[in-house]
Amino acid sequence: MTKNEFLILTDKYNRGECTPGEEKLIIQFCQDVQVADITLQWDLSEEEETKIKLLKRINSQIDTQQSEGETKGKEGSRFALWKVAASLALFIGIGYGTFHFYNPEPQVTYVTKETERGQQLKITLGDGSVVQLNAESSIQFPEEFSSAERKVLLEGEAFFNVAKDADKPFIIKTQGLSTEVLGTSFNIQAYPEDGNIKVTVATGKVKVRRSSESDNSSETTLGNHEEVFLLPEYQAVFHKETGSIAKRQVSLSSYLGWKDGLIVLENVTIAEAVKKLSRLYHVEFEFENDLHGNCVINGEFRRDELTNILENLSFITALKFERVTDKKIKITGKECN
Repeated sequence: MTKNEFLILTDKYNRGECTPGEEKLIIQFCQDVQVADITLQWDLSEEEETKIKLLKRINSQIDTQQSEGETKGKEGSRFALWKVAASLALFIGIGYGTFHFYNPEPQVTYVTKETERGQQLKITLGDGSVVQLNAESSIQFPEEFSSAERKVLLEGEAFFNVAKDADKPFIIKTQGLSTEVLGTSFNIQAYPEDGNIKVTVATGKVKVRRSSESDNSSETTLGNHEEVFLLPEYQAVFHKETGSIAKRQVSLSSYLGWKDGLIVLENVTIAEAVKKLSRLYHVEFEFENDLHGNCVINGEFRRDELTNILENLSFITALKFERVTDKKIKITGKECN
């Protein structure tokens, strides 16, 4: 393991973000490490001779603690292993205080809530925040938030009404994007099959930034902003392919209407409209002519029987919507109006 790899892994371990495989790797490394090998492999300077001697003394003490830990149980052994990592950190000059000794904490229990096509769900989190989950979406959150932050994972679409807590930011992680607030209401649309993620603010102020895992080292510019702040009636659009974030002013009803039982189609293509209907009504649409999908429409409908909505769309576009089966609808016609 290189010095940089060790630093990255120990930092992740310290923050509790290691995968099981990474945790196994760092623990195994600490078990097998030999001072002489590290001296050669990490190309350390002569100035660190005193630290080498110090590390040897620490390792000698830790060997004794590890032997005792075998009789005291698994946690004693892990404690000794983490002291190896801490002493290595001291050895390469980043400071002993940078790392914390391993201190067993209660196992965090995570809750996952999901909706299928045609379903919606309202959830109240432990801090009093309310989440409305749209169709074909999922959210994961801890049963109890940590003392430092309130972090959830979202796939799909949800409207958040976040309880205020100035000391604990509320963070929503989506694919390549992080949205952070203290107390406000906003909508996130982050379906995995879509090319972008949209964050729309209803009240308060929201910070949206690229997650570190989405960084592209080959980029020379972001095209827009890596981090933006949003006020009410503003939206951030994160483009997954380029990693850029655009900011624009929008009509709230177009993006928040779903939570009030509305289907708002504002300057969207038929292809976009039927994708939304597929999620809401659990049906599939098939175009006889792919060009029909490019027709642009505007309309607002109550979430009614699908047949009524399709009749309205047919009137607006002159396209025909024919049921092939209960779950499949074929779109035919000549040209859009």
